[in-house]
Amino acid sequence: GYSAAGQAGACLHTMVRADLLKELDGSDEVSKDDILELRRTVDLSLRATKETARAIERTMAAMVAAERHLWLTLSDMKEPLPQFLPPSNAEELGSSPPL
Repeated sequence: GYSAAGQAGACLHTMVRADLLKELDGSDEVSKDDILELRRTVDLSLRATKETARAIERTMAAMVAAERHLWLTLSDMKEPLPQFLPPSNAEELGSSPPL
């Protein structure tokens, strides 16, 4: 969710910047307001990218913690793994080193 929202926001800011640059290219004079608007859109785009990176970081940290917990929980089991786990995941979990 966060990643898609961040990408959509960055895309919109990129489109606004492109439109503004087209307008600046077509005009003979660049006003202070045009430069300020361009700076604002760049700033908002960078902020959206930063927030997207933070959201991905939090998600990845939670996934790593969940994988580690699952690996530690299943490493002591001597009986076959429950049927709800796909065989490929069970093989990966059995051979993964602890974090």
